Amino acid sequence: MVELECKRWASKGINIKYEIRDNRNGYKSGALKEGMKRSYVKSCDYVAIFDADFQPEPDFLRRTIPFLVHNPELALVQTRWKFVNADECLMTRMQEMSLDYHFTVEQEVGFLLRLQW
Repeated sequence: MVELECKRWASKGINIKYEIRDNRNGYKSGALKEGMKRSYVKSCDYVAIFDADFQPEPDFLRRTIPFLVHNPELALVQTRWKFVNADECLMTRMQEMSLDYHFTVEQEVGFLLRLQW
């Protein structure tokens, strides 16, 4: 499904690629490192990276890219996750609660503490 959607956008002239590595060296960070080495990435001003289970809102890039454009000292933008299966069972509900805590408390407090320094 993701591969077909990437092909659809690429046919419209969008610089989008769908790739799968044949090894798991370095796991996620290894995949990101390899992806950033690609020649087509070097011509990009911005790169969006989505995990396989990420379901961005249709206006995701319109809402996030301006933060980078207007704050050139920023290297990345990370957004809060939306949980589409939180009500499926107790485990997914607990995962939602854990990650929601991460975004609402840990990241906000970390951000505020850095502002004070």
